[in-house]
Amino acid sequence: MKLPTINGNEIVPVRLIPIITHGTFGQETLPGILANRVRVDRFPADPACDSVEIEVDGEFANVSRETLGLSSRCLKDIKVSAYHLNDGEPVKMLPVEWDDIYHDISMLEPVMRKKEEKIGVRGALRPKWSLKATKILPPGVFLWRHDLDILWKFHYLFYCEWSGEHPDARTLIYNAYIRPEVRSLCFEGFETLLSTASKLETSENQATLTQKKSNLPDRKGLKVPKEERRKEEDFTRVIKSIFNQLMAEGNLEILRPGNTLEFLKCLKIRVQGLDKMEDKVTTFGEVVEWVKPIEIACIKMQKPRVVRGQNSRMNKPYSRADVSRLLSELRKIHRDIWPSNKQK
Repeated sequence: MKLPTINGNEIVPVRLIPIITHGTFGQETLPGILANRVRVDRFPADPACDSVEIEVDGEFANVSRETLGLSSRCLKDIKVSAYHLNDGEPVKMLPVEWDDIYHDISMLEPVMRKKEEKIGVRGALRPKWSLKATKILPPGVFLWRHDLDILWKFHYLFYCEWSGEHPDARTLIYNAYIRPEVRSLCFEGFETLLSTASKLETSENQATLTQKKSNLPDRKGLKVPKEERRKEEDFTRVIKSIFNQLMAEGNLEILRPGNTLEFLKCLKIRVQGLDKMEDKVTTFGEVVEWVKPIEIACIKMQKPRVVRGQNSRMNKPYSRADVSRLLSELRKIHRDIWPSNKQK
């Protein structure tokens, strides 16, 4: 997920935070924290909740956090604020501005519960509640990413891990999956920032692509000098590696023209078997996501690839034609084994 940036600093839309925090700072909790109505640990910002239970000589007693030297954990203690954009410039929002937002979202749940009681299924209206609550969160409002990181660490400062806790429960998922129906809502108000960043990235990629030189053999079988080569694509490395391995093993039949299907089957076995590539370090499975010999789109790499006519890399599989073309280029290097007039 590409976050918007302002002056090189990443920002996180408030509508996106419930997804990144997997509900820990949800649509109702987040406005409560920003309004100083809810503590960062999600308890009410009330003196009655501002104590901890400790064991003294076998007995439990409530002791105030101030007595123990601990923070009350309200937002003001860590100086994190939300911002909105005014003519493209960030403006800090005051806690009082979040009161109405917190109230409006809080009123949704009682209504939802009553409707669910009539239906007889608890949680049945949760998706609708989530969508309505997201729409109430203001568009074009954000937290600086480094502030969200601080808020997250502060939230878990006094929490011990418990036996049933999910292993990823304390992880901020900045590349979390966003359902298509809420993606536009999450980034509403940031279209200009995202568009500018996209245009800049496109121009940079275009400049990079125009500077690259091919490292494949030319039609005469001559290689580009090593010092002039760009870094090989993973696809090229994989095909060249298994080609050379099969040559060394004497499996020339698989490499003959017209045997692309057998070649792909051999590659699939090596990917599944965690065989190492020609460098003796990298396994085929580390760079190849899957191989489907009988499909037209037969090889998918782990990393996005360069696609002709596109300005940025794409998660697109390679076709059997791509494999055949590269194998043909590699066979031209070994004209002594496969002369151009004897390809049988």
